[in-house]
Amino acid sequence: MFEFKNLERDKRTLHEIFLDRDIEIIGMWQNKTTDIDKDTKIGTYGLCGCDCIVSIDNGKIFIAHYPPTNRIDLIDAYNKFIHNYPLSKTYIFTLGDYIQDMDNKWINTPKYKFNNLYPKDNIKVIPYSENQMIGFTMQGTVIYEDGKLFHEGCIVS
Repeated sequence: MFEFKNLERDKRTLHEIFLDRDIEIIGMWQNKTTDIDKDTKIGTYGLCGCDCIVSIDNGKIFIAHYPPTNRIDLIDAYNKFIHNYPLSKTYIFTLGDYIQDMDNKWINTPKYKFNNLYPKDNIKVIPYSENQMIGFTMQGTVIYEDGKLFHEGCIVS
């Protein structure tokens, strides 16, 4: 499994880390559908304001990384996948803003709502921040490895 706790001291680039771990890299403007097996390692990094969709269904994973100016292409690619795999669990990673709620707590909320995606009950939108944290290597990363989905080093599913 990916050892996130030791990456703060790692001086390699994210690209080098992904290559060393044999993680297939999905770059910006790309999407891919692939079979899931015990060795499946796929991910993206450097979101920096971009959107990423990961959709997982029995034996298949779809991952896409597009800039916000091309949400139409992102949604079109997702709709082609979801047409064939309608029961997929979908995670959308998108830029968020911190907004103070009525209890004076700061909550990261998505800037874009993705209201036009279906099935709504199988979609989880996860906002992220563009604020850089010194020494935090995994910012803007999404990785599927060992049957788990990670976002910025934390398990999502």
